[in-house]
Order: sequence, then structure tokens, then C-alpha cells
Amino acid sequence: SIAGYATNTVIDNCHNYTNVSCVKFAGGIIGYLSKDAVVTRCHNEGAISSGDDWGSGGIAGATSDATVDNCYNLGVVSGESRVGGIVGSYERTSVVKNCYSIGANKGSRITGPIIGYEEASNSAVYTNCYFNSVSFSSSVDAAKNVTLDQFKSGEITYLLNNDTLVWYQTIGEDAIPVLDPTHYVVLMDSANMSYFNYIPVVPD
Repeated sequence: SIAGYATNTVIDNCHNYTNVSCVKFAGGIIGYLSKDAVVTRCHNEGAISSGDDWGSGGIAGATSDATVDNCYNLGVVSGESRVGGIVGSYERTSVVKNCYSIGANKGSRITGPIIGYEEASNSAVYTNCYFNSVSFSSSVDAAKNVTLDQFKSGEITYLLNNDTLVWYQTIGEDAIPVLDPTHYVVLMDSANMSYFNYIPVVPD
């Protein structure tokens, strides 16, 4: 993880490639995200595991009154309970949006493709999230189960941007959306419902 606990801060443009294992609150970027803290433009590729049921997530082990935005997970996430591709345990008025996960989830109980456990009284915002899994249905809450071909085509990159410009993908080279602006912007051809790259012309 980049950090164990964060409050009233922003964690931006951080990336984890190593495995993380701990007793509780295991996350690829942050263990526990709380009180107006934000994680944005981050991703995880390591295997994340928790030995308890306090939360294990590809980005955050748990969130409370916090935001995870424009993040993705490619790693395997495992734990006893509250296992999620992005957030393990999702509490209070947290926000998770514009995220995706294509890593496998392995939990004994209470697992989800994006969020593992959501507090019953939660007034959280959870929007525009995507996953690829044979273990879950076509949609889970606000997350949509999409095909790898939809990722490859540029469709998910276009949808994740949601009228912003955070995600990039060089179609034909990148199989998934990335956060690296050295790759190309994806646009939609609405007439043919297809996706293509905007490639700027460099003057001679």
C-alpha cells in the first residue's frame, strides 16, 4: 500500500505493483480512507489479501466519508469477508465513481466486483463503474459487467471519462483503459456506435 490510513488529504496518481497482505483493512493504495480523504487516478496490480473480515479491496480496504474516483484494479483480491475489486468495506457517505476492476475476487462471504460490503444505512454515491467477471451477474448495484472486447474497443475508456479527460487508450495496442496521457484520447463515432483515437496533427 501507499498508506495505511488517510484523512482530510488527497492521494493522487499513485500506483502499486507489489502484493499486500495484512490482518485487516488491506488495500492496494490505502488501508483505511476516512473523513473527506480522496484517492484519485490510482491503480493496483498486486495481489491484496486480508486475514480478517474488516475489508480487503484493490484500491482501499475500507472507506468512511471518503472518495475513490478514477481508479482501477487488475490484482486478485482475497479475504475472509468484505472483499471488493475497488473497496472492501464501504461505509457512511463514501463516494466510488468512474472506476473499474478486472481482477478476481476470492472471499468466503460478502464479496462484490467493485464493493465488497456496503453499510445498510449508507447514503453513498456509487456510479459509473465497470467490471469483468464470470462470478457475478450482468450488473451489481451501480456496476456493469462488461466483456473484455468492450474494454479493448475503447468503449469503457469513453464511458469512464464521462465528459472529462482522465482516461486514455491506444486502440489496437492497449487492452484496457489507462491513466497515462502519453496514450491517445478515445472518441465515439455515434453514427456507427464505434470508438476511435483522436490523434493530433503535429505541424511540420
